[in-house]
Amino acid sequence: MMKKFFYIFALLLMCCATGMAQDITGYWKGDLAVGNDTLSLYIDIAKTGNGGYTCKLDIPQQNVEGMPTDTVAVDGMSVAFGINKIGFEYNGMLVMNSILGNFSQNGIKLPLNFSKAERAVAKRPQEPKGPFPYRCEEVSFSNARDGITLYGTLTLPEGKGPFPAVVLITGSGTENRNEEVMGHKPFLVIADYYTRRGIAVLRFDDRGCDSATVKAASKATSFDLSYDAEAGVDYLMGRPEIDHGKIGVAGHSEGGMISFMIAARRPDIAFVVSFAGPSVTGEEILKSQRLAIAEVQGAPQEYLDAMKKSDGKMFDLIAGADSVTPELDEELVSMQTAGGTPEKTAKEMAGQLTSPWMFYFLKHDPASDITATKCPVLCLDGSKDKQVIASINIPEYEKIAQENGKTNMTIKEIPGLNHLFQHCATGNPNEYYSIEETFSPGILELSADWILSAVK
Repeated sequence: MMKKFFYIFALLLMCCATGMAQDITGYWKGDLAVGNDTLSLYIDIAKTGNGGYTCKLDIPQQNVEGMPTDTVAVDGMSVAFGINKIGFEYNGMLVMNSILGNFSQNGIKLPLNFSKAERAVAKRPQEPKGPFPYRCEEVSFSNARDGITLYGTLTLPEGKGPFPAVVLITGSGTENRNEEVMGHKPFLVIADYYTRRGIAVLRFDDRGCDSATVKAASKATSFDLSYDAEAGVDYLMGRPEIDHGKIGVAGHSEGGMISFMIAARRPDIAFVVSFAGPSVTGEEILKSQRLAIAEVQGAPQEYLDAMKKSDGKMFDLIAGADSVTPELDEELVSMQTAGGTPEKTAKEMAGQLTSPWMFYFLKHDPASDITATKCPVLCLDGSKDKQVIASINIPEYEKIAQENGKTNMTIKEIPGLNHLFQHCATGNPNEYYSIEETFSPGILELSADWILSAVK
């Protein structure tokens, strides 16, 4: 027994010595098992000049890159770091070139081990590389209504023109002119393809991408953002290379909804393309999205049932409110904490739900704008989209068309595509990063053919 004890003690000493000799700095990868899903987390640990450490978190599957931790502590073999705003904590031990430990977030605790990794470079074979057989111009234009300047890229086909043109409108969140997400640049791919087909394309950075428009972005609703895109239409109206009778708008997700806002108030819009743009209220979109993603990620039925019940109460409360008030915030927090959500997290959730953009989005019904749009419309949805669910979205488009005798709408559900119009396995947003395809070539061809036919 003594001999065995001595052997274990010696082994522990060896591990301690090895751990002390290892370098904690560098890039590390850990795979977190969440239900039936696996989420890959990466941490980048570096030394500071005063002998301390910094740590940054990457979660490519959730479009998180370089998120700094609020705390990081390295003491011998012990490693700990945390990110306060998302309730993220990690505690581990450096053993034999690995960090063995546990991840915790808002009361949930799961094992998470890290090992050294190379910083991966995502393969994006569709991303176009110059030189291009068309002209690219860096441009700016103003939204006079809100007093802001927006910056973008105009691509013009070879020749004198005038050319048909389209303004591309991004989805929700502050996104750049390429609608860059998960290492993909779908608007760059679309602009390249359309311009090669003879269609001029204006794509622009959302307000909030530059410091001068951050304040304006924080208070903006989808309605406000529609005037940014409309300012792009006005800009194209002033360009002699553009056929002013053949200018349309094409939006992805929220951008599709915004496209209808613009077309409803401007009879001179030549066409609308909606890539997974919602036909139902934001409340319906968000409720169905949350359930679909949780389900595809392997959440148990009791969790789904609890989420459905909790979401129903929250959204009913917001639906009954005419405006955001301190009382509404307090009720939302109280509702969440009663269900076991930590108060800090509950306050953050309430703040998100009552932000100007979200409050408007949850209540807005795009049906009236879709009905008022008179120009040719192409509505496309992927059958595996878990964010704007085709089985909810498509029937509503068809209902609007039928009830209003609208013959201007072409509505298609495309098999096997996710919210980004990638061919996919399940539609889980965690797949976006690992899929090499940025945007379905078939949809590029279909939509360009349709635009050229619409403006003949």
